[in-house]
Amino acid sequence: MQQARNLATDLGTRMESLRFLLRDRDGKYDQSFDAVFQSEEMEILKSAPQARRMNAHCER
Repeated sequence: MQQARNLATDLGTRMESLRFLLRDRDGKYDQSFDAVFQSEEMEILKSAPQARRMNAHCER
């Protein structure tokens, strides 16, 4: 959660232009991590479960 706060602080005013956060379904991203970005009115999009190649497509 602290890393999410640090990122939000570093982005500053650029955070307002972001609408989505695309992330995987790893257990290290709990609800408090998502809450940091949802408080900035960002929509959290999770990758499809067990889609091994999806990350490669998202990074392109």
